[in-house]
Amino acid sequence: MAFAETKATERFLRPPRLLSTDYLIIGTTLYGTTGKEKLYFSSETIRGRIAKPLAFFAHLRTDSNVQTVDGQTITLNRSQSASHRSAHFIRETIPDTHRLTGDSYNYHKRRLPITDYTVAALSVWPKDRLIFASPEAEGIYVGRLCQLRESVERSKEQADFKLNGTIPESVESMENLETETYPLKDYQKTAVALALNRSYALFMEQGTGKTAITISLLNVEATKHYKEHGVPYRVLVVMPAATLSNWEAEFDKFCTVPYHFEKIRGSKAERIVATALVNLGKHLRGKKITVGVISYDSFKNDVALFQEFPWDRVIYDESDKFKSSSTSRWKAIRKFRDHQEENDPEIGERLSMLKTLCLTGTPIVNSPLDLYTQWESLGFGESGFVNWKAFTDFHARYIDMQTGTGGSVKKFASLANVPLYQERIARICFRITCKEAGLNLPDRIHRLHEVEMTKKQTEIYDKLATQLFAEVEETLNRGGGTLEISNVLTKLLRLAQITSGHIKFDDTDKAVQIDPHNNPKIKALMDLLLDESRPKGEKTIIWSNFVPDIEGIAGALDLHNNNPARQGPKIKYVTYYGKTSPADKEKAIHAFNNDTETKVFISNPQSGGAGINLLGYNPENPQDIGETHWAVTEQGVTEINHTFTGRVFYFSRNWSMRDRLQSEARCHRLGTKIQVEYTDLLVPNTIDGEIISRVAGKKATADALQDVNAILKRLQATQK
Repeated sequence: MAFAETKATERFLRPPRLLSTDYLIIGTTLYGTTGKEKLYFSSETIRGRIAKPLAFFAHLRTDSNVQTVDGQTITLNRSQSASHRSAHFIRETIPDTHRLTGDSYNYHKRRLPITDYTVAALSVWPKDRLIFASPEAEGIYVGRLCQLRESVERSKEQADFKLNGTIPESVESMENLETETYPLKDYQKTAVALALNRSYALFMEQGTGKTAITISLLNVEATKHYKEHGVPYRVLVVMPAATLSNWEAEFDKFCTVPYHFEKIRGSKAERIVATALVNLGKHLRGKKITVGVISYDSFKNDVALFQEFPWDRVIYDESDKFKSSSTSRWKAIRKFRDHQEENDPEIGERLSMLKTLCLTGTPIVNSPLDLYTQWESLGFGESGFVNWKAFTDFHARYIDMQTGTGGSVKKFASLANVPLYQERIARICFRITCKEAGLNLPDRIHRLHEVEMTKKQTEIYDKLATQLFAEVEETLNRGGGTLEISNVLTKLLRLAQITSGHIKFDDTDKAVQIDPHNNPKIKALMDLLLDESRPKGEKTIIWSNFVPDIEGIAGALDLHNNNPARQGPKIKYVTYYGKTSPADKEKAIHAFNNDTETKVFISNPQSGGAGINLLGYNPENPQDIGETHWAVTEQGVTEINHTFTGRVFYFSRNWSMRDRLQSEARCHRLGTKIQVEYTDLLVPNTIDGEIISRVAGKKATADALQDVNAILKRLQATQK
């Protein structure tokens, strides 16, 4: 198996050292909770001898005659079941290997997960020493091996493109791939080729056009499907609620075939009707694609409903939304995946196997372990493992973190077997940055703007900090753990509330402003917004982690706008957060991008930080404002005569790298023409700086792990 040559893959794929009489028998066995058993390989190392050529395949028993993969006939003698140590040692290198009960020696018989890691390791076993106990076992093994080889070929195509700029040959034969108005770029065509007719992940940086790629992929798949079966290609898209309308607009732009589009939302009854309309009815005649889009939370609640319909492709947009294996979202996705895999032959209406597509620009959010659930959503065992424990045992290293009073807590320290982790990214994911894609976007400029707290704020901050650190110590001394650490970080965010000017006491339902008439951060923000030296066509996004901040900023703008004695022009703004209705959210995005007078967009990253476009103008219909703006960048001099988003402020933050990166990308994407300034308002020597530093560290780690160019270079060298 031609993996990239690293020490890890060399060790993992080292051929066994066998005696001339050593053989490996592979069968199948069920394992798991009653009623929910999963199929595994059963394996046994045993000795044998060459038999007469005319011997016939028989059931395994003492002195049975069986055939190897290459047709050689041997006799197995159970009375001589002891085998050479290295004959079964190779199986011990396979993750999640367990000894089978019933083996009197508990030594030679093993249960092996049916994953690509397993067949990769077993593929180095000499074919003339490999025996299958049943046609089913042979079929599963060969099928998995073919899938593995196909994924390796896919990684070679990715390597050829990223290192040499070579587009896969299959692109030339794709029908209805793109529209004349919106042609795809070379990297987008490559992404379609890699994901076509298979489960795959597009882990592409924000702004590289994942939605356009996905719709182009559906164009090609649906065209082929309709030719063969004469019925629409059934697609389910699960996404954050805020992006439902964005997908509808993107289908209008990029779909090349007749389609039906349905938003599945509203009451339970309305969602049932909408789901039925995606799958049934005369209105689907002549349609080549029928698409239902639904939010993650609605999908979680209605998963039993979606299980009953024969989908051809399911798409998880912003797949990092279910990164944790303990979340209810992931449990619903796993339930849907398992039902589709277990009952596929029983769903007579399905005309093709279900394929899954994951989309996100931030697949790694808190730790490298975030990829487990996203890989598993592609199919059982696609992470290389059959459960979370096996994955972490193989890929995670933990340390005991000591507390001040002698307690300890387990903390994730580092990723293990990194080359195999990166090799998997190269095989089943397409990862590309804006720079690699050659988008030549203008620069991002990051700045810090320091603000001093009032005396009252400082007193409250110091008192709460002392109290919280005492609570942290007590929590850790109780035994700690991941959950406790998460709670500690949440508590520490209360300090960030104080630096932003408000506080929520334990005995109150609502946060209160510490000094409503003297909030230093809001005053600093207003001064920056009223800076007369800024271009008149420039628009501004303000991100804040806390709703009281959004309300406080909006209140300050209202006070300014309604003040007859104000200095400077009115500042027209829109807000977009949890309390905003879906209809008003759509109006807010439209106003910010289309109304030349709406200059400020105020939101929190949890609501507006992903899946929406906040360029500050409409690329389809830019409004001439009667003056020209220009900027000098590495790409040369840029001139525009319309509005644009030129500034982004972070009033307050949380610990999430995803929220930061996704929110930064709302205005820095295809269509950005002038550099964007990102300014963090922070109080020095407080939790503000710690959060900024911690998130930057997470990004550096994630970038290093996802940079698979070294793996791709080694893979390409292996093929020469």
